[in-house]
Order: sequence, then structure tokens, then C-alpha cells
Amino acid sequence: MSFETELANIIGQTDVVSSAIAKGLVDRIVAVPLIYQEPVPENTPVKLWRGEGSLVAEAISESATYTASANSELTQTSVSATAAKNVVLSKITVEAARFRQLTPGKIFQLQGEAIARLLDDNLIALSTGLSKSATATSTLTPQEFWDAMYWIEAGNAAGSSYRALISAKQANNIRGFLSNSGAVIWSKPGSESIFAGLQQPNGYIGSLGSIDVYQVNGLPTSGGDDVGMLFNPDNAFGGMYDPSISTQSVWVGAGGLYTELTSYHFSKVVEWIDRGGCQIKSDS
Repeated sequence: MSFETELANIIGQTDVVSSAIAKGLVDRIVAVPLIYQEPVPENTPVKLWRGEGSLVAEAISESATYTASANSELTQTSVSATAAKNVVLSKITVEAARFRQLTPGKIFQLQGEAIARLLDDNLIALSTGLSKSATATSTLTPQEFWDAMYWIEAGNAAGSSYRALISAKQANNIRGFLSNSGAVIWSKPGSESIFAGLQQPNGYIGSLGSIDVYQVNGLPTSGGDDVGMLFNPDNAFGGMYDPSISTQSVWVGAGGLYTELTSYHFSKVVEWIDRGGCQIKSDS
């Protein structure tokens, strides 16, 4: 056959975009609402997270003179945190705005989600800094949670409840042991941070007694193990966060006819009390 009038001979619309758009395959914010938070200071980017010291009492005999020693001296500890600037910048050309109806509102929404994920990642990365660890022989079991809780309580950093952040594989190993009565407290009461308005927890998969367990993506690995963690939400980590994301919109003419959209946010999270947390490690 030849000389047929085929589809390619006739000029027509070449691309039609579906009315629905798949949601971006990005991680949800999970970890940050679970820790103790304070706002970033107004006039300095630096905050000291304090740890109380202690005194030691001694028994002395009648009429004996008490001699001052290290037991008498109160020394507090501190961890310094300097707020970091988290930034994302996008440029919308006049063509994208005119012919694809790409609005600043849409870009600012996506930028906010990107910053939120970065804040989560900053906290998750701290798991490898905890000095104590409970390591499974291979796959994760409830025993590693009990061992991690033991290390925290043995370090006098116990809480009334605990939080655990684990990987997808670890969650798959442990899911059958979990109850699903609902997270007891997922966001710290009175939080003034950007996450204060969240209505429900992300990543919650169940509880092991007083331990609320959350699944996160992007956990560090070490020696073939996923490095999750169990922690006391009142003292293991301290985070300072601005209460909102700041945005700027600038029109650029001579540079190329586009709108420059920028979102930024100041924050910092630190390991506050090392004894308040413990690594949970199992095969990756």
C-alpha cells in the first residue's frame, strides 16, 4: 500500500495533558513534630540547650567537718545551636506563566514542602550520633526496642513514653507486633514551630506499649544496617524553628523575563541529651 492519508499527514494538537496530575513522590514530614521545640531567638541565631548538673550527698560522722569536693560543685552542660538558613529558589518564565498557567502559589507550595522534608532529614540524620545502640542479629524484633528503652532508663533519661523512627524494612519486620490504638502524643504541646498546626501524625504505624513507632525514609545506614532510633521526646533532641516560611517574589526583566520565587526558613536541631536516645539497628 502507498499514498494513504495517514495521521502524520494531518496537522493537529500533538499533546494533551491529563486533567489529573500524580502527586509528587516525596517523603512526608514525620520526625520533626515528635521532638521538643522552641522558636528561633529574635536577635541572635544562637541558642544554648542546657543540661542540669547534680550534687552528691555524703555521710559524715558527728562533729566532723564537711570538706567541699567535686560532690559539692554544680556544673551545668550546654549544647550550642546556630540557626541555619534553608533555601529553595525557582524561576518562572513568562512563557510558563502565560501558556501553562504556572502560578507563584503553586511554586511556593512545592518550595514549602521541600523545606519541610529537609527539616525532617536533618533530624533523622542525628540517629548515628547517639552513643548507645541496640542491634538485631538480623531482622528487627521487639527485643531491640526493649533494649533501647533499657539504655535510656539506665542513663536516668527515662520518659513517660517514647518515640521510635525506623525504616520501611524495619517496619515490615516489626509490624505484626504492633498495636494500632493511635499515637499517644505525636506533637509536643504548646509548640510554636511551623508544625504546630498539624492535625494528625504522618508515618505512624503502631505502638509497642509506651513506644509510638513511626516509619521514615532516608534513615542512615552503617555496616549493612539501617540505623533507626528510639528516644525520649522530652530531652533527646532540641529543635528551634521559625514559625513560618518566608517568601520573596522578584520580577526580572533584562535578565530573561521571568519571576524569581524564593522561600527560606531558619532552623536548627541538635542532639540535646545523648542518654535520652538509643540507636536501633538491623539489616538493611
